[in-house]
Amino acid sequence: MSMEPETLRVNETGSLDIRLDDADSVKLVSVPEVKGLKIEYAGTARNFEMVNGRIWSGMILQMRVRANAKGSYTIPPIRIRVDGKVQTTEPITFKVKKTIDAPSGGERMAFGIMVPSRTRVHGGEPVLLRYYLLHTGVDIRGRGGFRKMPVANGAVLEEIEESIDDEPIRLKGSTFTKTHLATMIMTPVKQGEVTIEGGTFVVEVMKPFGFMRVPGHMKFRFESATVKSLPLPLKGRPVDFKGDVGHFSITIDDASKKVRTFEEARFTVTVKGSGSIHTLSPPELFNKPDEVKVISAQGASSAAPAQNTVAGSREFIYTLIPSKPGTYRCGPVGFSYFDTVLNRYVTRSTGSILLEVTGKTPNADDGTEKGPDTEKDTSAGLTGIIIAGAGGVLVIVLVMGVLMYLDRKKIRDVDEENARSVSPPPRPAQARRDIPADDIQLRQLQNMMRRSLRREETGQFLSLAEKMTAISGYPGMAELKEEIYRFRYGGEQPTLEQCQDLYNRMHEILRKG
Repeated sequence: MSMEPETLRVNETGSLDIRLDDADSVKLVSVPEVKGLKIEYAGTARNFEMVNGRIWSGMILQMRVRANAKGSYTIPPIRIRVDGKVQTTEPITFKVKKTIDAPSGGERMAFGIMVPSRTRVHGGEPVLLRYYLLHTGVDIRGRGGFRKMPVANGAVLEEIEESIDDEPIRLKGSTFTKTHLATMIMTPVKQGEVTIEGGTFVVEVMKPFGFMRVPGHMKFRFESATVKSLPLPLKGRPVDFKGDVGHFSITIDDASKKVRTFEEARFTVTVKGSGSIHTLSPPELFNKPDEVKVISAQGASSAAPAQNTVAGSREFIYTLIPSKPGTYRCGPVGFSYFDTVLNRYVTRSTGSILLEVTGKTPNADDGTEKGPDTEKDTSAGLTGIIIAGAGGVLVIVLVMGVLMYLDRKKIRDVDEENARSVSPPPRPAQARRDIPADDIQLRQLQNMMRRSLRREETGQFLSLAEKMTAISGYPGMAELKEEIYRFRYGGEQPTLEQCQDLYNRMHEILRKG
C-alpha cells in the first residue's frame, strides 16, 4: 500500500494504491474512517508488465484521500477480498502540510510552485520535479522557459518533456487554474538531504493596457524544496553493481546466428522499465572467447515521466566478429541493479548467445547434387573422375606458383624494409591504421586529459574523464564514474593532485584492459 504523493497539502487529493500480485478479482470490504480525512473508493485497474520475457499481471485497488487539516495521519489496515478470500493490508502513515498561501489583493493573482514526485528516494533513483503556475484571471499565451535554472547541490538535474492539462484547484476560497510549466528529473548522487533551489521562470501573457490588451512577460520565482536520499544497502550488493536503481527487464532479439569468419553478427539487447532508465549503464557481455571480437554501441532510447518516476527503454547493440570457424557460446548479457519494487539487489540477464562460424557463406550449397536420375553410366563416371583429377593437379600447380610468388615478394619487402630502417619513423596517423577506432578515441582522450592537467584545468579534465568512463567499459571504470560524478555534480572541488591520482588510476585500468 502506498500514497502518492507521499506528503499531502490541506484540501489536496492524494491516491492510495494497493498493489496485488497474481490476482484475478479484488473487492473492497469496507472504507476505513479516519478523523480529519475523507477517503473514497476510486476503483480497480489491471496492470500488465513484461519482466524478463514473461508477462506479469495483477490488480491495483485505488482510493482517493483528502485532508481538511494539517498533521500526521495513519490509515488503519484495510480489509479487501482477493479472489474470494479476505486479506488485510498494513497500516500507512503520512503527513499533511498547510495549504499554499496565495497572495492577497487584486483580481489577477499568479505565483509558481514546484512539486517533487517523491520526498524520500534511494541514491541514484530519479525524482520528478514538476513546476506549475497557479493563477486567476491571467491570459497566458506562451509557456516560456527558465530564466534562472534550478540548482541542486548533490544531484543531477535535466529537463524532460511532459504534457499535463490545466486543472482548477481551490485555495482559501478562491479557484485557481493550475498550469504545468516544466518537468525536470533530479537524480541524487550523494546521501542525505538534497535541497533544490527554486529557479525563475518567465511566461508570455497578454496584459491590459487601457482599453486594449498587449503582449508582455511575467516572471515567477519558485521556493526551495528538500528531498532525502537514502543510502543503498551494502548487504547483497553484487560485484558488478554500477549504481542503477529501479525495476527493469532485459531481452535479446535473436540469440543464435550463423556467420562466416570475419563476418559481423549483430545482437540487439533491450532494457525496459522504470527508474534510472535515462542513465542506465550498458549491460555486460560475459564469457567472451578470445576468437571473437566484441564491439558494443548504444542504440535507440526513450524516457518519459510515469507518475512519480521515469520509464522507458534503451537498446544496446553488440557486434561479434569471429576470427576462426567453430561453435561459440557467448554471454549471457546482463546487469545488476537495486530493485525498488522488491527492495533488494537483482541481476537480470538474457540467455546465452550461440554463434556458429564457418569458413564459407552460411547456408551455402554443400556441393552435393540432387536430381531424379540416380543411376549414372560407369564410363561417364570414370571420365568425370579423370577430369576431376586433372583439374585437381592443375589447381595444386597454380597454388604452388602463387605461394612461390608471395614468398619472393615477402623477401623483397623485408629487404626494402631493412633499407628504410635508417629513415625517420612513420607519422602517428600511419602507425594507427591497424588500431581499432575505439582504442584511437581512448588514446585521444588520454592525450587531452594530460594536456588539461598540465594547464591545471580541473573542470575540463573531469569532463574528459566522464567521457572516458562512458565509452571504455573496462572493469573498474564504474567506481571512477561515481567519483567523477561526486566532483562534477556533488559540489566538491577537486585539487590538481586528486585529478592526477584519478588519471593514474584510469591509465592503469586501460593498461590492464
